[in-house]
Amino acid sequence: MKTSASLLKTPHIRSIKLLRASVLFLAAVLAGLVMYLFVLSCDREALLLAQPGQAAVFAAVLCFAAMLPLITERNTDAVTLLCGALAAAALIYVRVCLFYYRSGDYNSFLVHWVEDMRPLSFSQTVRSDIGNYNAPYEILLFLLSRTDWNSLYAIKALSCLFDILGAFYMSRLCSLYIPSVPLRTAAYLMTLALPTVWLNSSFWAQCDMVYAALCLGMLYHLLKKQGGAAVILWTLAFSFKLQAVFALPVLILGLFTRRIRLRHLAWAPAVFFAMLLPVLLGGQSLAACLQVYTDQAELYPQMHLNAPSVWVLLGHVAIEPFSRAAVFLAGAAVLLFLYLCWQLRTGLNERLFPMLFYACVLLVPFLLPHMHDRYFFLADLGSLLVFLQNRRRWPLPLITVLASYSCYRNFLMNEPAVVDIKWHAISLLAVLCWVLYTVFEEMRSSASAAAEPCKPAAEE
Repeated sequence: MKTSASLLKTPHIRSIKLLRASVLFLAAVLAGLVMYLFVLSCDREALLLAQPGQAAVFAAVLCFAAMLPLITERNTDAVTLLCGALAAAALIYVRVCLFYYRSGDYNSFLVHWVEDMRPLSFSQTVRSDIGNYNAPYEILLFLLSRTDWNSLYAIKALSCLFDILGAFYMSRLCSLYIPSVPLRTAAYLMTLALPTVWLNSSFWAQCDMVYAALCLGMLYHLLKKQGGAAVILWTLAFSFKLQAVFALPVLILGLFTRRIRLRHLAWAPAVFFAMLLPVLLGGQSLAACLQVYTDQAELYPQMHLNAPSVWVLLGHVAIEPFSRAAVFLAGAAVLLFLYLCWQLRTGLNERLFPMLFYACVLLVPFLLPHMHDRYFFLADLGSLLVFLQNRRRWPLPLITVLASYSCYRNFLMNEPAVVDIKWHAISLLAVLCWVLYTVFEEMRSSASAAAEPCKPAAEE
């Protein structure tokens, strides 16, 4: 009889590995082709980058960074590594092709912030209150202003680096559920190829993957029962972007399951103030640092800003008392969600956390007012994670990413939506109801099974 070790070396097993790697390669090529077709639809003359030398340097650095997770993956075979490397290089190449585009946000804000920082020292920059982003990201912009790099390329390349970090954590999360190395590599490439990911970074020059990648890292370390690391990564995400609060309920669920201990929470204020320390030493007050969060929340009066939230059904209205009531409604919904999870905490197992993560990062922006089209970014990644864990749930990323992409397309290309945004909001509401019902039903079943006393063994 052949041993298991010898069975792994049979031609049949090798052909299965080759087939998986081939499917991986074809899927990645298809994703890259879709991205490249998008590039071809752009202005051909604009695709000629103003500074191709700098673009080539950024492309080389990004390609090297994208290869690292593939090279360091254990037990990978040569075919998977080669296909994954080629696909990753193609996805980076298409990103660099989009570096030419100057979005409205870049023209109105980012380029002026960087140019205003160039002649100033760090303390002068801090005291002049340039920009309205959180302190850690503005520190990165200040560092970019010290260089001769093209600010448009540099800002987009920085966001693309976090695309790679987010894809790395997605593959690490999949490693907890998927033993196949080719499929984990596919998860890494699918994250890089997700439309809202590459549009956000390389086309829009936005930085939503910064906090999103750190939130994915928080979930990974939470599942590994590394509570301190989970708290640190979530705090880093919150220091960069207020939208990290969408994932805060998941951190609380870690307390319910004792994956996070109370002593781990001491990391939160320490890390948060450590991130603010450079600007505090530079002369900015703590109140000014914290005011950024409230200013961001109150910047726009509309109940929604091209976002497929529940408030899109009301149209474009700006009712301040109603928006405050909406915030309390969203808070009450989150508290009810946490209460039900506490009641069924004995059914909280490792396999449910991706669904719980997706439920949280979809529920909170769906109910909160003043949400932008980009604020479902974490929900897009959560839907992909749920699909990678259970591929029968493919409609979830299809509906979620399609809703986000439609809003992106409407804003970035200034083209009318193919499907009215209200229908996207209704479809997300249906998805949210199904996800909440499914996750609580599974928790109830697991809790009931755990509560049943073990039956005594039958007497002989």
